[in-house]
Amino acid sequence: MKIIKANIKKHRTLSETSFQYPNGWDSNKINVLAYEDTENLGDVIEYCIGLVHDDEYAKTLIGSENVPSPHQHPEAGLMVIEIDEATANELGDKWKPQTFVVDNDKLPNILVALNKSKSERTKEEDAMLDPDNPTNGIRKSPKFAIRNWFPE
Repeated sequence: MKIIKANIKKHRTLSETSFQYPNGWDSNKINVLAYEDTENLGDVIEYCIGLVHDDEYAKTLIGSENVPSPHQHPEAGLMVIEIDEATANELGDKWKPQTFVVDNDKLPNILVALNKSKSERTKEEDAMLDPDNPTNGIRKSPKFAIRNWFPE
């Protein structure tokens, strides 16, 4: 299995986005896990990171910044390189940051707690608003970790 970073071409309008991947890209063999995803309209070159489970296929797809594979379009900026786990996690954290998730079943209670001053809240209400408390109504989404996508 290989971790990859690929340049892709995006065409973005206000209503849709289309993607152009390097030649040889087989989405049945590549799991894209994160896109750079800028908000620019028009044609832009951006990156994505993903996993290639088939090592033989990966050898045909992966080049280097100096020596592209036969499938790459260096003139168009579309290239695929192998990256390490730390780099993938750094990019994934940047492109898919943690967000706050609200438990819909606890939403009415959360709203009540938010309308109280800190001194008026009960311990249970404070816990419900604490994203680091595992029994809360507001929690953090999981942190990006490429290892979570590896087969067991």
